[in-house]
Amino acid sequence: MKKSSLNHLLMFSFILVMVFVSFSSLFSENKREDKDTDLESIWKAKVITPSRIGQEAVNAPANVTVFTYDNLKKMGYNNFVEVLRDLMGMDVNNPGQGQMDFGLRGINARLSMGKYFQVLLDGYDMSWRQFYRNHISTAWISLDAVERIEIIRGPSSALWGANAYLGIINIITKSPEEKEAISVSITGGSFNTYSTNATITKKLGNNGSLSFFSSHYADNIPRKVYEWTEVAGSDVILNSNERSNGNAYMKLKVGDFSLVGGISTADSHQAISTFSVGADYTRFVMDKKHLVLGWKHTFTKGISVRLSGYYDDYSWGKGAQYEDNPYNGIITDPGSPPTGGHFIRQMKGADNVFGVKSQVNYIPSENFFLVGGFEYESRDITRWYYPEVFAADGLDVPKFNTNIWAVFLEGNYTPVSWARLNACFRHDVHSTYESVNSPRLSMILNPNENSFIKILYGTAFKAPSLHELYYFRKNAYYGNPSLMPEKNETIEVQFGYKLKGTCIITASLFDVEMKNVIAYKKRAKSLSLISESDFPAAQRPDGTADYNQQDNVGHWNTKGIELALSVIPSPNLTVFVNGTYRKAKNVETGARLHYTADTKGTFGIRYSAGEKAFLTLQIRYTGDRSLPYREFNEPGCPWQVLGDPTLEAPEYFTVDFAVYFPKLVKGIDLSIRSVNLLDKDSYDPGREVLYSLPSRSLFVRLGYSFNL
Repeated sequence: MKKSSLNHLLMFSFILVMVFVSFSSLFSENKREDKDTDLESIWKAKVITPSRIGQEAVNAPANVTVFTYDNLKKMGYNNFVEVLRDLMGMDVNNPGQGQMDFGLRGINARLSMGKYFQVLLDGYDMSWRQFYRNHISTAWISLDAVERIEIIRGPSSALWGANAYLGIINIITKSPEEKEAISVSITGGSFNTYSTNATITKKLGNNGSLSFFSSHYADNIPRKVYEWTEVAGSDVILNSNERSNGNAYMKLKVGDFSLVGGISTADSHQAISTFSVGADYTRFVMDKKHLVLGWKHTFTKGISVRLSGYYDDYSWGKGAQYEDNPYNGIITDPGSPPTGGHFIRQMKGADNVFGVKSQVNYIPSENFFLVGGFEYESRDITRWYYPEVFAADGLDVPKFNTNIWAVFLEGNYTPVSWARLNACFRHDVHSTYESVNSPRLSMILNPNENSFIKILYGTAFKAPSLHELYYFRKNAYYGNPSLMPEKNETIEVQFGYKLKGTCIITASLFDVEMKNVIAYKKRAKSLSLISESDFPAAQRPDGTADYNQQDNVGHWNTKGIELALSVIPSPNLTVFVNGTYRKAKNVETGARLHYTADTKGTFGIRYSAGEKAFLTLQIRYTGDRSLPYREFNEPGCPWQVLGDPTLEAPEYFTVDFAVYFPKLVKGIDLSIRSVNLLDKDSYDPGREVLYSLPSRSLFVRLGYSFNL
């Protein structure tokens, strides 16, 4: 971080603290009765993700962060991406394709789209299986539906299987056990942002319940491109970024049985995509439907059983298309050979997934529990393809079937009141790649009720996706059916301390070792494809050019420290700080990993006027991120940049401000949030260019709720 930027940030932070402290003293009559309440909600937060059973986060065998609905509202967050950007250690980049690249602890490859995470909705995997990507955007899910968000930083394949590699994000939705109500809200603001939300949570008789959530979101955020604005001197604004998303989700429980289902449609035009910069023909339309039928029963002597069967359908929707060769003339027949024409290619592809899961919990006492289970999943997949191109080339529709089964077992033992021992093991078998074993060990020490030490060791694997195994583009890019899973081995020590009524501090030291990393490797034109017989003969390299093929070629390592502090210096004032410093490198070359910052941090301060209003001001800092060399000089492009003027995305900091009135009048709440208050230019790294974050913006949300 540049010295001048650091000085300005420190000075601005000091002024804000003094202003808020002074403001707090003026309204001391609005003191909260117990200023320790916020700290206790952090310290005693209940989680289910680390062990698949309920426990307090401080006792869980994982590094866990929890955002409750109350936290989210006080912060004034409008969408899930804002939450991710503020999460300690999390990297979020917008590469210009509508969905976010997000990673953790220095690992965030371009177009990763969260492939190293499992993103769960009430414990259900929401990824698109053929890519193993989590297509998360600002329109993805309404925060009005959220009871809490549980985030595990660290490998979790020992319980959750493939792709719980860097961590897990589990979004737990509201249930009527907390509150029976009907709620509606509307949000409007800058960039044509508009959203509506409705929720219903209702008990049905003595042993039933219904939760229903629906939402619609739309925006069109203009973006600047660093190369054009800063280097070429042209203030070019990309306006073709329309996005919309509709969701409906339901949870029905009757006795021991439950039915959970959701439908979602995302539709976004992209002004920047892998092959298209500046036009607006690329359109990602994605449809998802899933249904889960479950049964859960508790027997005597601490035994409970859970069974579920599920169906998942994820596909490109009507109108999904990709633009190729955008600067070379008029649009031509997409089935014709690419000889310089401008192509609009329709896209197809779909996953049909059936699965069953079982889990048995045995909890005979407070000092011991066992959790075990069996899982099976069958996938019928039509791999992403261009119908016109395949028809013109006489290629068969790329269809595949894969099967996965797994068993897992976790044991937790408390030999003395101040020590907990946990061990977990999972065995996965996939019909395409080798079987994988995933162990996890942990020890949690509680010297007293106000402190803990966690010593954590875990492994995880990222399975090669169907796209990585079988994709092909003649003479350019190829998958590799011989790929093995990527492996992760992590050692971590976490400390936590609470000074009653005053502060909570946590610190984590971590060392992450990643092997068998999947990446494209250039191969000479004279070399045959690996597993050549798995690709159509006419699509294999013809010897006229070098090409790229996926391979297990990477060995990465990241080490660092994460710190978080929450302080309540007075009854009406809360100060929160978190930061991370890490070094992520390619072990074989010693080079710094691209697209990720070594240093990130957040400083915030909140004033509460009793329970009438909450004012939150927050500063977010992101360090510079290195980029690979890539010339932005596609043939025919009107904005030529010879050479690569941007080998890093510059550091930046933003200031956000929010006001939340939980009870403006009876049943009505109001929140106002200003993002990028100082209107600072900041950029995320994409493929060819740096893609700007939103300029100064304002959003207003009005909600109405009444109890049933």
